[in-house]
Amino acid sequence: MLEKIALQKKLISEKDCRDAVDACRSSENFEEALKDYFITHDLISLKTLEQLIQTIDAVKIIKKNIKFGTIAMEMGLISKETLEAALDHQKKAAAENRPPKLIGRILYDSGKLTKEQLQQVIQEQNKRNLKLEMIRKEDLPQPQERHIPEKEAEPEEKAKGKDIAETVPGGMVLEVENNGMSAFLRKTEDFDHTLTADDIYSLLLSRDIRYGIEGAEAVEGFIKSSGFKKKRFKIAAGTPKIAGNDARIEYYFDTDHLKAGQVDEEGKIDFKNRGEIPRVEAKTLLAEKFPFTESKNGKDIYGNELLATPSKDISLKIKTGVILSEDGMKVSAEQSGHPKLSWSGSIGVIDMIVIKGDVGYETGHLQYSGNIEVQGGLKSGFRINGFDIKINEADGGEIHAQGDVTITGGVNDAVIYSRGHVSAKYIHNSKINCLGNVYVEKEIVDSQIESSGSCRIMTGDIVNSAISFNQGIFVKNIGTERTTPNKIVVGCDLFIVRELKKIESRVAELAEKRQALEKTKEKLLQDNRELLKSTTRMANELEMMDSKQKEPLFFKLENELNDCFNLIEKNEMKIIEIDRSCDDCKDQTEDLNQEKINFTDWVKANPGNPVVVADGRVCAGTIIHGAHAQKELMEIISRVEIREIRLQINNTFSDIYEIQINENLRRR
Repeated sequence: MLEKIALQKKLISEKDCRDAVDACRSSENFEEALKDYFITHDLISLKTLEQLIQTIDAVKIIKKNIKFGTIAMEMGLISKETLEAALDHQKKAAAENRPPKLIGRILYDSGKLTKEQLQQVIQEQNKRNLKLEMIRKEDLPQPQERHIPEKEAEPEEKAKGKDIAETVPGGMVLEVENNGMSAFLRKTEDFDHTLTADDIYSLLLSRDIRYGIEGAEAVEGFIKSSGFKKKRFKIAAGTPKIAGNDARIEYYFDTDHLKAGQVDEEGKIDFKNRGEIPRVEAKTLLAEKFPFTESKNGKDIYGNELLATPSKDISLKIKTGVILSEDGMKVSAEQSGHPKLSWSGSIGVIDMIVIKGDVGYETGHLQYSGNIEVQGGLKSGFRINGFDIKINEADGGEIHAQGDVTITGGVNDAVIYSRGHVSAKYIHNSKINCLGNVYVEKEIVDSQIESSGSCRIMTGDIVNSAISFNQGIFVKNIGTERTTPNKIVVGCDLFIVRELKKIESRVAELAEKRQALEKTKEKLLQDNRELLKSTTRMANELEMMDSKQKEPLFFKLENELNDCFNLIEKNEMKIIEIDRSCDDCKDQTEDLNQEKINFTDWVKANPGNPVVVADGRVCAGTIIHGAHAQKELMEIISRVEIREIRLQINNTFSDIYEIQINENLRRR
């Protein structure tokens, strides 16, 4: 446009104009190249050139706004007289060499258009796509027009994967590729050289192409150029969506909740060899968070938004014995001890306490967040609650462990809950629930056990018990001829089922508690509002009294006011406590939900193994349950593998399962 205005104002000759255009045609920035050409060839002075540029900018704005005003008139929002007055305002600013305001701003500032009407016109203008630029607020940058030289055009022979290729009016071929992410124009022999940029914009609009379109100068360059018959001109390009990365945490210690290795090759438990127990010193870096990178949505050339999957953030959660860096990105040990990762995703460092004797009347119940070693036994009626728990024997009582339970002797009449493995020489008349494996050296008698892991009692017996192991049972003998048959369940994760139910129940309790707290808080807030009204009323009454009335009533009103303020203060303290309790409920709920996610992932990663392997004998009457089938053994069988399988019918797996028995196994 610069050369046209200069020619129109007779600042340059037609020959000078042609020479300038030919010299600058292949430049990356056509407009800037023209400016340099006019200055370096002494065709136009710098001052005159600046005035030309101001004129061009004003003309561009006025042209854009004429279209904006026309749309507003067509929509019945303004009259012709209102539009002409606004255009006169723009022209006057241009004549005074001042940048004219956008017409939308003029109409809005003068009260001719409301904010909502302004947006309606902008949306309609965008739909019509007459100029690709939306009238926005003055402080937002406008899209820059860019000249596309011929060298940027892409050869047709390189084009692949066309989605659309059609001959369009004006003697052109329109090609849309990459699922609507780019559009190209190519001239044919019948190209109409009288086309304008607006004609091409209208063509694109008729094909619903309305986003990422090149500016007017680039389009005019395409029209004038003779090189786009074999080469293509990229008329529109979408913005691809950008996939971000989820935040991740890298742990610098062993996070395996169920690290096994307590049984030797002969199936005996080695209570001395507990494996390498990780221990860290204070200030050791335990975990580091790597932040997420944000996803960005894209758009195709039709204006359709391309949604990118949002990136997920994750927080570093801590318990005792660790410190979180100021930026929240690193966790380090605050003390020496054993690093642990809980099922809720919290990191802590715990140490060990040692009890020299028994846990009984002298010690009372024992609760410690770290590891516990009891050099005596657990007496009936007492409880131990800790992380990894090691004890000589359990003669009654309850053990609740977040990690492993190791009993060097036997278990009698005890209740054990463990989120790790359980090891013992024998288990009698006890109830055990655990996430990991159960290792027993001699026998399980008269007991109930539910485990997500497996049962390992390779040299011992299972007698008169009801046991469920998701990962199978590996035993010497099952049952005797003189006892009640065992009930055996394999391939079913009853422990996780119970844990998930407990979590859901606890989450519901916390939600109910939080709701009750919120109701109490609202009642306190309402009480305070009423009290404030009372204090205001009493203060007004006191002020309106005459001097005779004030003296006898002053102290009474003062006491009442003080009582009101005391009540308000007490209520505010209660509200603070309620907020703390609500935050605690929220934190507990988040931990429980994270446990639920981790337990669910655990189930997916550890599918059931419905198998019973007996290296000795399995007595008649034993009932074997799988997830889908069951079988009662009618006779004694030896050295056997019993497994639930899915039957194949005509080489296709069916929904029918059965318990199969494979006898005479080779000794394992």
